[in-house]
Amino acid sequence: ASSGPHIAMKACDFCDGEKMEAVPQTEQLYQALDGITVPARVRVNVNGCASACYNPTYDDIGLVYQHESFDVYVGAIPMGAKAQAGTLFAKRVGIDHIEDFLLQIIRLYQNQARSNEPFYKFYRRTKMNADWELVKKSIE
Repeated sequence: ASSGPHIAMKACDFCDGEKMEAVPQTEQLYQALDGITVPARVRVNVNGCASACYNPTYDDIGLVYQHESFDVYVGAIPMGAKAQAGTLFAKRVGIDHIEDFLLQIIRLYQNQARSNEPFYKFYRRTKMNADWELVKKSIE
């Protein structure tokens, strides 16, 4: 495995199997993101329904599943006195597109972040850049 910070992915418990729709997609994302090295650790949080019990909006990238798609939140300040929820970056990213969509966000971070720059600081610094708009347009 490559050394350096990685993507840490977590998911809700899918209500002990009552909300299983997003499970295959979540497992696919685990595979896709596993072992990718990033400038600083990125926490990706997948929630299987709109209840969002696992607070996805408070992780670097939060995914909330509903109706064959994911709402994607980015840029939260995860902890401490300044903790702040992320913003809704994209609505209803289809399950066929979510993996590529996340990889585009991560590539942006890999290519443009400063050394050890936390994801939320990177997002704040670059969110007006056209590159973010291109990522959004990729799903239209």
